[in-house]
Order: sequence, then C-alpha cells, then structure tokens
Amino acid sequence: MSKSDSLFRLIKSMSKSEKRNFKIFASRHVIGEKNNYVALFDAIDKQLEYDEKQILQKFKGNKLAKNISSVKVQLNNLILRSLRQFNSGHKKKYDVRQLLDYADIFYEKGMYVEARKMLQKAQKIAKEYDQYVHLDEISILERDIAHKLGDLEGILYQINIVYPELKQIRATNEDLATYEQLISRIEAFNLKGRRINYKVNRDELEEIVNHELLHVKNIDAEPYAIQIDFHTVWGYYHRLLENRKEAVFHRKKILELLESKPQLVVDSPKLWIKHAKNLLITLGHFDMYEDFDDTVILIEDFISKIPDSKKTINLNSEIYSTIYNVTLDMDLDRGVFSKSVIKANKIVEGLEKYKMQLTPQEDILLNVNLAYVYLGAGEYSKALKWTNNGLNTNYGEIRKDLQSFCRMINIIIHYELGNYMLIDSLIRSTDRYLQKENRKFEFEKSFLKFAKKHLQEKYNISKLDAFEKQIEEIEDICKDPFEAKALMYFDSISWLETKTKGKTMEELMVPKAKDVKPFQKR
Repeated sequence: MSKSDSLFRLIKSMSKSEKRNFKIFASRHVIGEKNNYVALFDAIDKQLEYDEKQILQKFKGNKLAKNISSVKVQLNNLILRSLRQFNSGHKKKYDVRQLLDYADIFYEKGMYVEARKMLQKAQKIAKEYDQYVHLDEISILERDIAHKLGDLEGILYQINIVYPELKQIRATNEDLATYEQLISRIEAFNLKGRRINYKVNRDELEEIVNHELLHVKNIDAEPYAIQIDFHTVWGYYHRLLENRKEAVFHRKKILELLESKPQLVVDSPKLWIKHAKNLLITLGHFDMYEDFDDTVILIEDFISKIPDSKKTINLNSEIYSTIYNVTLDMDLDRGVFSKSVIKANKIVEGLEKYKMQLTPQEDILLNVNLAYVYLGAGEYSKALKWTNNGLNTNYGEIRKDLQSFCRMINIIIHYELGNYMLIDSLIRSTDRYLQKENRKFEFEKSFLKFAKKHLQEKYNISKLDAFEKQIEEIEDICKDPFEAKALMYFDSISWLETKTKGKTMEELMVPKAKDVKPFQKR
C-alpha cells in the first residue's frame, strides 16, 4: 500500500467530529500553510478513490502541487496529532501516556517535584484500568526522581513498598504475555478449520491447555486481566470440543468480569463487544436460540449507549461484524431466508465502508454466508457473486473448512443456474483442492460422487430415487458426530429435499430448527 493510499484511508476513516476537530487544530497549530493543508484534506476527502492527477490539476500553479509528496507527509502527521489530541479526552489510556510524557519533560528539565506529581496522576489511572506495563514504567521513573532529590524517605518507600509491588507487576506482565501466546495459539488452531479429527490436532489442542497457568487453583484471586485471558482460552477449547456447558460458562464469565469494571468498559467498549460477540458465536454454535436472541438485545442496548465520540471506524466495523455477520450465521441455521435476505442486503450496503477492517476469517465467513443466503432464497446469480468473491481471494491457511465448503456450495449454485457444462470441471477442481488439503472426509466424498453422477443435467422425476438415496446416505454418514458438523456449514439434506418434496429451503428448514432440542446439534 502506497503512502497516498494510507493517507486517503486515514482521512476516510475519520468521523465528522474528528474532521471538524482537525480543521480547528490546523488553524491553531499551523502558520502560513494551514489553508494548503485543509484544502488538500478537503480535496482528498471528496474523492471516492485516490487520484493524484486530479489533485495536481486542482492545485496547478500552487506551490502545494510542486511539493505534493512532502505536503502529504506533513498532512498525515498533522492529522495524527489532531486525532491524538481529540481522542485524549475520550480514552483514559491516552491520559496515562500523556501524563508520562509530561513527567518525562519535567524530569529532563530538572523539575523533579513536578514530574512526580504527573506520575502520581498517571499511577492512579493506570491502577484503575489495570495498565500493568505503564505501572512498571512509572515505578522506574519514580525511583530515578527519588534518587535525584536525595529523598531518603522516598528511596526507603521504593525499597519497602514499590519494589515488592513492582516485582508482582512484572510477574503479572510476564504471565499476561504467556496468556496472550496461549490465546494466539488456540485462535490459530481455530482458524485452521474447526473440524477436528486427527489425533495430532487433538494433541496440539491438549498441549495448549495443559499449561500450568491454565490450572491455577483460585483463578478468582488473580488480577482481572489474567482472569479474562484464562476464560478466553478455556472458552475456545470447550467450543472446539463441543463441550456446551463449559464453553458458555467461560464466555459468560468474561462479560461478568467486564461488568465489574464499568469504567474500563466505558473507556474501551470494543473489548466488551468483542467478548459479547464470542458469546454469541458460542450460543449460536450450540443452537441456544433463546439465549442468543437475549444476548443480541443486550448487545444492541449496549451499542445504543456508546457516545458517538467513541464510535471509531474500527469500533463500528466490530459492531457491523457482530450485529450482521454473527446474527446472519444464526438466521441461516434456523433457515429464515426471507429475513436473512433483508439482513444480507444491509450487509452488502455496509461492506464497502468496513471491508478493510474485516479480518480474513470474517471476510470468508461473510462470503460463504451471503452465498448461502441467496442460494436458500433462490437468488442464484447473487449467490454466485459471493462464492466467486470467496474463491478469488487468497485466504492462505485461514479457515480451510469454509474455503472447502465455498467450493461445494459453488457447485450447487452453478447447478441451480443450469450451468451443467461447468459442473464436471468444478467437481475435479474441488476434488483436487480437498485432496491437497487432506480434507476429503466421508461427507465430502459422498457429495462429489453424487454431484458427478447426478448434478450434470437438470433434475427430473427419474432422479427422485437417486436424490432420496443421497439423503439417506448423508443421514447415515452424519451419525458420526464429526461428520455431522458438515450440516452446520450447509444443510445439504434440505437442499436435496427441495427437489424431492418440491418445497423451498425455508419451508423445509424452519420446522426442523423448531424441532431441535436445546444444546443438540443437528
């Protein structure tokens, strides 16, 4: 990405309040060239895509055009300074950093008493918000100040009070670093695809949770941040192994912990939304419909109370992913395609705005879900657009499970569109992919075999027996809990039944969802 693209994205990411603040900031902090900076800012902001030729033409004859590269760099820095100043009033972590900067300035000026006052203010906030790294930094500067002042009482206080606290803080920081590594490892495991079957995969998962930090006797006595990381790891672990009760317990426990620190939630609402989204995913995974709907209401209420000043594009993208992507996933599980299409259209409207903020796993999930929505609603051309998006994007090792099912859904969409001449090529391509990724399980084998025999020409009554036999075969394969997970990605049985029973997928799936007993996966 070029520096110009980066500047363009930075400007486009700003809220109306931030843009207004930038112009005020520029008028106060730039002498002589302020009109150039604001004029360039406005010119870029009006563009849908960055076009430097258009910019140069607009400012032809102005010295800005002659020094466009350096002006863009200076504009970028000016925007960042204005954003830091603007956000310092909205996030306490900015206050701590600013107070530390002030303390350092006073220290370098030899004004040690003033530096200590800044540190005392910073320490109060850092303790309130569990900012252990900053507490470590504060204690080091406090020690230097005590020595500079020849303050024997202060030095003794450092020895007897601060050092023991500092030792504990550093131990906590070290533990937090270890927890973050464990979380990253289990998230990486999750991103590879959730269909666990190989012993080596299970061994890898067990090795993660066998770490001594995940088996402390009294986790409730540990620092708040450690408790959150502890429950995060176990939440992932139990969902991966289909342990419903334990997975939900750990996800809910995190929200309870966050609610015990309301000042932290107010300062960083994204943290609460992130963990609420993880709870939603877990509830949806176990078909806990009522709890899921209650949690959606809770999240929507929480979002409604977030001040606009805190709704950055990053936070809004998290809200977008939670309210639309995750809830869409549950709607598909229930088979309510008429409702899902309305939601899908809203997702598509917002996608251009938040595309760059979506993680790769959110992106592939969105492509597969949108394809599924439009397929279930009978809008096959729209469905094809989203499988094409998924297949034409390089996701690397991320969510191989979704990448695999995107290929199989793509075959069904082409069948529905009547593109029978393409089916054989798509089957062979999908087969090669599954072989290469070692993901050709019994369900996948059955699907490809059936597709090769019966999806290369239009359905008619003579194929009724073949389709019904395929339904029976899938039901038999899915008696294996591991294989049954395939129906969580796409309800192929209901799709086959649209041919044998002459009903829509919604007519077939909604009654099935109502018959599902709580906590039992289909």
